[in-house]
Amino acid sequence: MDKKIAKKNWTLKKIATYGGIALLVFFIAYQFIFADRRSTFKTDKDKLTISTVQRGEFKEFIPQTGTVEPARTVYLDAIEGGNIKKTS
Repeated sequence: MDKKIAKKNWTLKKIATYGGIALLVFFIAYQFIFADRRSTFKTDKDKLTISTVQRGEFKEFIPQTGTVEPARTVYLDAIEGGNIKKTS
């Protein structure tokens, strides 16, 4: 006579799969909520100049060389030549 074998509900493969999915979801949620997204810049201390703050006029001048060109050009043409007179 055959004996009925009970099927296991939680196998090691299922536990590993669900655990991996849970860790992945937790990691993604942590990155969206708690991760620091500020940009940083690291430099040597000898390249920095630190001084006291003074109140005054701020003048920023950046020398540039180049040519200035219009964004668009419109040509006007007169069909007939003549003079314009003021009428009262």
